[in-house]
Amino acid sequence: MDFESCISCGFKCEAICPVSRATGKFKLSDFLQRALKANEVISWPCLGCFLCDNTCPAEKSPRQLIAYSMQEHLRDQENRLTDYYEEYLDHGRIGISEVNLDDLYYLDGDIDSNSNIFDQWNNIVV
Repeated sequence: MDFESCISCGFKCEAICPVSRATGKFKLSDFLQRALKANEVISWPCLGCFLCDNTCPAEKSPRQLIAYSMQEHLRDQENRLTDYYEEYLDHGRIGISEVNLDDLYYLDGDIDSNSNIFDQWNNIVV
């Protein structure tokens, strides 16, 4: 699939995406550009409706890019789990000393920064 031929119209797929419309947080156009330009592995909370494909003026398939990135994200998570499992076998614990906040980007603004939720989490996983 030739993902680079996205014309970056920035509104067709996003305007139709129910996740973008419902949350206001997830911008499909931002996701597509990050995935294309940075070759970044990111997850997208896709509902699988694939309405984006029907509205693309360049007649590309945003859903294929989303599916590809989701597969890569899952593969990355699988590798991380394998690392944790090996760490556990070697040392009896997984050695996570703090929450990886990058994995929680979708909660931005939803968690009070003064709460001790992350401290509680750290006490559980260490």
